[in-house]
Amino acid sequence: MMVSAQELEGFRRDRYFARAWTLTTKNKGWWKTALLLTLACLVPVVGPLGVSGYIAEWMRTVAWGNNISITDNKTSVGQSISSGWRMFVVGLVYCLAFGLLGIAALFIPVLNGILFPFFVIAGILLSYFVIVAQLRATIYQKLSAGFNVRAVVQMFKHGFPGLCRIYALSIVGEFIVGSLGSMFMGGTFIAYFSALLNEGFVFGGRMTLSAYYRMLNAALMATIPSFLVNAILIAAISVVLNLVISAAFALWMRQFNLPSWGKSSDPLPPYLYDPRDEAIAEEARQATAAEKEPVAQPVTPVQPASTQPAPAQSVPDQTAEPAAPATDVAAPAAPTTETDVEVVPFGQSGQVSEKPAKESAGEQGTNTDPFAPTQQ
Repeated sequence: MMVSAQELEGFRRDRYFARAWTLTTKNKGWWKTALLLTLACLVPVVGPLGVSGYIAEWMRTVAWGNNISITDNKTSVGQSISSGWRMFVVGLVYCLAFGLLGIAALFIPVLNGILFPFFVIAGILLSYFVIVAQLRATIYQKLSAGFNVRAVVQMFKHGFPGLCRIYALSIVGEFIVGSLGSMFMGGTFIAYFSALLNEGFVFGGRMTLSAYYRMLNAALMATIPSFLVNAILIAAISVVLNLVISAAFALWMRQFNLPSWGKSSDPLPPYLYDPRDEAIAEEARQATAAEKEPVAQPVTPVQPASTQPAPAQSVPDQTAEPAAPATDVAAPAAPTTETDVEVVPFGQSGQVSEKPAKESAGEQGTNTDPFAPTQQ
């Protein structure tokens, strides 16, 4: 999984796992941050909100094009909790709407059983749709940006192949984490039953209630340290997996040209795409142009039949290339649907898209965004 610094720059459509892992672990001591985030999740309510908001702010910074590790994220506790709360509300609204739709479908006698497989697939798609909406709300630092369904649908549809790659990555990662968790906890339960047997517990045997509780308590006290260590290890591995997947989402988000975003209600700017695709497209255009270019025919001089000079005739110059037909290419209008969005290569978006109009008070564009991620 060796990734060069060049591969971390800009947007690329593949190698999400390798690039996300490199980005997450590029600094020494990254595992300490992952362990601190794991312990922070133990704090009721504000702990999970703060951790999810801290990761979301890191994703936002990476999506802007800054290749920072999780250890370089300088988000404050208050901002992390605020971002976590914003993500929670966006996810809750979408999940409630989907749940109400599912309940309504259950009351249709004929379709309730037929629609069940479709709701399972829709639930998987919804989880990634919600992540896109949450990240959009984090980028704009406002809830309403996450509920711009039209923009979220356009982003979801345009980047769907990349989302499938990330989904496959998450499935493999969760399988590994689940397997490790089963081994760790399986060893803990084996140690617990061994401690019970050592205390004299006999399955199916008769014993007093006090002796039964004494044996259970002794076995539990003997295995609590092992249980806690295994639980923390599993939680830490889960947090690391979450960091890698979050970094992959942030790298996926770069294709939407965040520095060119205007207000949250504005259409999406022209997409960025993999520069390797631009090179392939340019080669194809050059090959097509070479095939269509006319071949110049040589002019054969004609000898006069008499000694008298023949009158001069105008011979068209066949060696000259035909003039290119005039074209009237107007600047594309602001895209309103996904099919109207023009795709431009990375690094040239500022040359083909007009600068967004000035925004209303209380919401700034990302070119002059006071919430633009800056790392100290």
